This record gives sequence, structure tokens and C-alpha cells, in this order.
Amino acid sequence: MVTEWLRAADRHGLAAPVALQPHYSLVHRRPYETGLGTVVAEDGLAVLPYRALGGGFLSGKYRTDADTEGRARGANVKPLLTPDGLGLLDTVEAVARDHGVAAASVALAWLRERPHVVAPLASATSVAQLDELVASAAVKLSAAELDRLTEASAALA
Repeated sequence: MVTEWLRAADRHGLAAPVALQPHYSLVHRRPYETGLGTVVAEDGLAVLPYRALGGGFLSGKYRTDADTEGRARGANVKPLLTPDGLGLLDTVEAVARDHGVAAASVALAWLRERPHVVAPLASATSVAQLDELVASAAVKLSAAELDRLTEASAALA
């Protein structure tokens, strides 16, 4: 679809898109990485992924079914409460501890290192959460940490 849009813009002398906003995160990789990512690379598009924290899951605030009760995003997060999901969360939190930052900061730092991603999009409902999002800009993950996070997310994504 995006390829058709790009080609139609070219054929008709119209402005082509320069960026896409796909759903993409450590818990939702496959649709982007096996489809749109190729188009993005071929056409040099910028990527601004939404739900960069997997609906809040990657912040670490959801670990049990009880944590999802009465929460706006609870129903969307509940399917992630599996051994693979919690294993990913353990990995994110371990890397976060090594950097002295929150889990959300690491999840955003991983996303920021993905090819063509220019700005992961995440929301905050408090100043403390906003501080975690801003702190992610200073987190520099090593190649080993990036690989560790990518591998931990493979079963989910």
C-alpha cells in the first residue's frame, strides 16, 4: 500500500510521504520488520513508531493480571503476560538497572537505534513518566545490549 502511494505520487508529480508512523516496539516487531521496514529502507523514509512502550507493558508496571484490572490499556497488555513477555520485561529491566534508568528509557533507546527510526512516540500520564521518556535520549545501548533485547523480544514480536 505504501509502495503504491509512493509510486502514485511520483507518477502524478505529487508530494510523496517522507515519514511513516507504524506500530512498532520490542513487543510488536514482526509486522514492521517483515513489511514496511523494507519499503522504508528502499525509499529512505523516516519512522516515528507509535505505542513504543507496548501500551505501557515495557515500563514494567504490568506483571500480573491484577495489574491490568481497571487500567485503560489493561486488556491490550494482558496477552503479553506470558513467560516470553515477562522474560523480555526481565531483560529490559536488567539493562535498565545497568544504566541506572527506568525500563521505559531502555525500551525507547532500543527503538531509537533501529534503522530509520527518528523519534519513538510514547505517552506519559505523570511528570515522573515524562522524566523516564526524556531520560531515554541519554541512554546509549551497546551492541551486546541491543542484541540481548532483540533476542529477548523475538518470541513475542
